[in-house]
Amino acid sequence: MGALKRSCAVFLALLLVLVIASFGIMQVAFVNAAETLIVDIDIKPNKDPNKISCKSTDGSVNIAIFGSDNFVVHNIDASSLKLQGKSVTEIHGKIHQKNLNGDSNPDGLVHLSKADVCNAINGLPAGQFVSVTLTGLMTTGQLFEGADTIKTDSSTKPIEEPAPNPPVQDPGLQPNEVELEIHKLVNEERTKAGLQTLQWNERLAELARQHSTDMRDNNYFNHGNFAQRIRTVCAGAAGENIFYSFGKDSSQIAEAAVTAWMNSSGHKANILSSFYHSEGVGIAVSETKVYVTQDFCQ
Repeated sequence: MGALKRSCAVFLALLLVLVIASFGIMQVAFVNAAETLIVDIDIKPNKDPNKISCKSTDGSVNIAIFGSDNFVVHNIDASSLKLQGKSVTEIHGKIHQKNLNGDSNPDGLVHLSKADVCNAINGLPAGQFVSVTLTGLMTTGQLFEGADTIKTDSSTKPIEEPAPNPPVQDPGLQPNEVELEIHKLVNEERTKAGLQTLQWNERLAELARQHSTDMRDNNYFNHGNFAQRIRTVCAGAAGENIFYSFGKDSSQIAEAAVTAWMNSSGHKANILSSFYHSEGVGIAVSETKVYVTQDFCQ
């Protein structure tokens, strides 16, 4: 009977998670209902770069939230939206359903008060590309989280002086060292939480390396076609974390990635999920950045 209950639980979890469509930021990740659902968003759709000027706070900022087989945008609670952890107002009080990316799943478009958006991004480094996070609740109680990159301008008011220009990446950096160090640190976190350690899966690692390389070569930071990519390797529950950093020290980059993920509820949920039994980590190095992708599989 215990085995039957466990089988039913896994089956139900897979139904909840099967196929999160990929979109622009982030992704899609397969998770269970108790975890934060990672979704794809696009700030200022069809605009590149996503520049937000706060010289005037009149009007609104549009954000696309992409639907998928297990993420029905109609069920988003428009009053629960937060940007960078700060509440933001949908000026019409509802989610506008549209087909924005051409697939079969309805997408959502929200018109956020620009004053609220500017308040949320106040303190970010001025004149730089930075990743910002949108979170919210479904009417079912499911948490969701998505991220996209914006470019701030001089009207944002940094709390601290902007950091100096990042150092040029050391060409001698060994990607494999970073990948294995992240794997080690992740398993240390799982051990502390009383969970089984993850097995290294080289096929997942190669998939992760391909995505990190694609982000580097095409200058973007999101989960892209996660659902389609992951199905080439993993048929069960799956998830993905991404990260980028400046620097040239393998240990520092690995520690920064795992620390950032553990400080984010959605990424931490992936790392500490009991559904996953294996992972692969892949990095790609540019002149100034290190891109990191971590893929999980049941």
